[in-house]
Amino acid sequence: IRSALIMLVATSGLQSAYVSMVASRGVPIIPGTRDPRTCVNHFYAWAVPFIWVFPEDVAKRGVHLSVGHDTRRIPSNSVNPTVKNYHWGDMTAALFQALDEGYDSTILLDYNDLVTEGPGFNIFAVIDGRVVTPKSGMLEGISRKTVFEICEELRIPCEAADIHKDDFMNVEEVFTATTAGGLVPVTRVNGHILGNDIIGPMTEKISRSYWEWHKRDDLVLKIPYNTK
Repeated sequence: IRSALIMLVATSGLQSAYVSMVASRGVPIIPGTRDPRTCVNHFYAWAVPFIWVFPEDVAKRGVHLSVGHDTRRIPSNSVNPTVKNYHWGDMTAALFQALDEGYDSTILLDYNDLVTEGPGFNIFAVIDGRVVTPKSGMLEGISRKTVFEICEELRIPCEAADIHKDDFMNVEEVFTATTAGGLVPVTRVNGHILGNDIIGPMTEKISRSYWEWHKRDDLVLKIPYNTK
């Protein structure tokens, strides 16, 4: 698969690309059947110009998030959140409400009032000098894993733990992590201003390392573009 994806990006000619892969249940052999076992599975992959979950101007000034108050994250015994999927009914409903209220995006809680994730991104908070991210109810994203690795290199305490909504409103810093845009600071949550409405020092330090890592030869996969 890796070789095919390298060829895909090389063929596209995109110097800054977002590559997506989907394994689909497919189309039923017998039209109209409700038996998913009769579907022929398909694998799709495509490359498009780099995608930002948040517009660059929003990322620069800091994202304004709401904590969803009507919609909750679907329980894991219904849809496993650790498997990347297109079940976004809960996140889309919460996002509609956040946008209608003037926020950039939203964060969903589970039924125990614990922070989970947002539409397309993981959440990190700085609490008492530690970087903390939810330990359940969310996709264990590759960018989330990268934050752990960066923190280890920088010797910054980082852990996955439960974050209750009440504690979340009193954290020092908040940032999001996603492949589509990297690490983005959050400067307001439910109208509450964090860190004088500017990017926090811990967020800035980790974010700077994140983009520096993109230039490291040991971490970069070279694309053999055809220059002819």
